[in-house]
Amino acid sequence: MTGNILNFLIDLKLDLTDLDCAELVIRQAYLVGSDLAGVNFTNAQMLDCAFTQTFSSVLAIAYHPTADTLAASDSNGDIRLWCVSDGQCLLTCSGHTNWVRSIKFSPDGRYLASSSDDRTIAIWDLQDGGVCIKNARRGHS
Repeated sequence: MTGNILNFLIDLKLDLTDLDCAELVIRQAYLVGSDLAGVNFTNAQMLDCAFTQTFSSVLAIAYHPTADTLAASDSNGDIRLWCVSDGQCLLTCSGHTNWVRSIKFSPDGRYLASSSDDRTIAIWDLQDGGVCIKNARRGHS
């Protein structure tokens, strides 16, 4: 339902600045070409949503704690950081070989942790170009 409402607001060309979508489940929102500056997507679950730039299925998102940046992980094993205000891809972290199921920023926003179906957990240094500084293989469960 949230996706329908968001699509409706976008179709009406309403200003979405300061829209609070935190903690919501957003399904099938068509966000291509939308100005999402100031929209709060903190801990929102994006399901079957379309964004400006094509990437594979988005599996997790995280909103940067101090910047206007959204991280999205995908089924190709990549994590992309997006500028919310202009929709530009700022950085791509590549290194996982399977679906990246979860991502989380450090409290200061310098690092990003990720876990993948390739059975690894990675720590990315975002101030150093998204370099993977730690990669740990998970044991058998």
